[in-house]
Amino acid sequence: MRRYPAAYLSALRAAAAVLALRARPQPRRGATRNVWDLLAGVAPELGEWASFFASCSATRAAAEVGIARLVSRRDADDLLRQSEQFVALVAAGVPIR
Repeated sequence: MRRYPAAYLSALRAAAAVLALRARPQPRRGATRNVWDLLAGVAPELGEWASFFASCSATRAAAEVGIARLVSRRDADDLLRQSEQFVALVAAGVPIR
């Protein structure tokens, strides 16, 4: 099921765009944080989205390596819809240069 990882990747790229605009480099301390943790920190209004996509990470990884039984067609369709909504929300808030 390739749609699930592709939908996740589109959301990940949108999150990276927000981080590129808002995040400020800080000295590394402790464990590395993932994109979704960073997004929730720099864009609290996207915190629920960050939590949602973070919860999809393990399933996305399984789908990428071919463990298809974890991802149904409906799961992929649902994630695709959620990703489209998230990308549209981010696009509306990201200035185009």
